[in-house]
Amino acid sequence: MINIQAIGALLHSVTPPVGTLPVPLTSTDGIDCTDWNVGAVSRISFDAATVYITGTAGATLTGPVNIWGFRNGQWWQLGSLDGGANLAITQSGATIDGIARRVDEVAIFTRLAVSCATVTGGVTYTYSFEPIAIRFD
Repeated sequence: MINIQAIGALLHSVTPPVGTLPVPLTSTDGIDCTDWNVGAVSRISFDAATVYITGTAGATLTGPVNIWGFRNGQWWQLGSLDGGANLAITQSGATIDGIARRVDEVAIFTRLAVSCATVTGGVTYTYSFEPIAIRFD
């Protein structure tokens, strides 16, 4: 039996400087996800994660929106969300709807990050990654 569930206690977030989603450059950029694979819980694999992107207002992320993983002292581009298309954070009154997408094959990385070259200025963005537990019973 395979059960897939999100593990909310392991959700990690980062808020880059206002109006940016920069390409990660240093070993401390992005989020630290080393606690996802500590071996304390056997028979669970964290090969996938959900990435959440939100902002303080409605905004457009002009594609590609890239996902990055850090391993062996360097950042690796893992791919682009929605095939490189523009992504929208929508706002209706006080309600802001962010973006959520599944990202596969993240287990070997110690840090994860999101970048986008062109974003709506003046908006503070936050991105989060949450592992998806794939349990093999």
